[in-house]
Amino acid sequence: MNYVDDGYVIDDLRKLVRTNEENRVSIIWIPDGRQPSELSPRILKSVDYWKGRLPDLVKASGSDMRAIREFSTEIFIKANKQIAVEGHLIDDRGRV
Repeated sequence: MNYVDDGYVIDDLRKLVRTNEENRVSIIWIPDGRQPSELSPRILKSVDYWKGRLPDLVKASGSDMRAIREFSTEIFIKANKQIAVEGHLIDDRGRV
């Protein structure tokens, strides 16, 4: 429930996933690169903030950033019209 620039990021994500042709939005955390163009400035600002905190969060969980090869978040609409969120992570051994 990140509150950024006078609004909640989740509100932007909900609107975006409902209006997106695929009913799916991806946020790429690792590798560092370009985010999908449809993300709003509020979402991008929040992602930038949390990317900066990610090394501390990973360390606090007992792991190391060097062990993560890919990490993304998928927000999508399920068949029953509920919005779901899944995290996808691949480690340095190739394990999902």
